[in-house]
Amino acid sequence: METKITIVYDNCLNKRWLKSGWGFSALVETNQAAPILFDTGNDGTSLVHNMEQLGIAPESIGTIVIPHAHGDHTGGLSAILEVNNRAQIYIPSSVRARIPGRKVISVSQPLQISGDVMSIGELKNIEQSLVVKTSKGILVVTGCSNPGVGAILDAASSHGKIYGSNQ
Repeated sequence: METKITIVYDNCLNKRWLKSGWGFSALVETNQAAPILFDTGNDGTSLVHNMEQLGIAPESIGTIVIPHAHGDHTGGLSAILEVNNRAQIYIPSSVRARIPGRKVISVSQPLQISGDVMSIGELKNIEQSLVVKTSKGILVVTGCSNPGVGAILDAASSHGKIYGSNQ
């Protein structure tokens, strides 16, 4: 399977059967690891609903990456954790969070998550983004881009030629 990125939650979804809301969430699937959920949006009920509508089993997620600690990025986390008891959670090092019974990885520097997916590290003490290696180049998956799109793309470009981003 070629790398696949599915928008699960957003404020502008174009499928009527999906629930939209403030925030963002995307599922990253590669041959290298269990599915990775980047961001959880603002509303857990809508996030889980959308996953079910898209045929995504929340319990199959192996990794959850939180870009930064604002509610529109963490609001769905508790709903996913209720149905998934094994996912590792990657959070920026500026976020001081403990989640009992979970492996929580604090990210400050670039960090390999799976063979094809890396965090670019926490930029400007606020946010991390993902770099996904594909046969066509690097895809960049971001949250709010608080550090600035230029800073994110500069950091991501150190991992290869950028093919696209969700901005």
